[in-house]
Amino acid sequence: MLTLTNEIEFTTWTWAQWQAAVVELLRADFTETLHHIGFDEVDWGSWRTFYNEGRTPRAAIDRALERDF
Repeated sequence: MLTLTNEIEFTTWTWAQWQAAVVELLRADFTETLHHIGFDEVDWGSWRTFYNEGRTPRAAIDRALERDF
């Protein structure tokens, strides 16, 4: 099972595990607006770049939302 608090081992995550973590984090971050977001509602083509760069799910979200100053 994935643990979102321990991202040290994120490099061993498969693409599917990484995607699941992104969806879970988006739901947690935006409980009022995205709590119902479905896996198929995400443009994974855009997110794959972050995965390929080796970003953690949290770092990918921060970058996508331009929160990584």
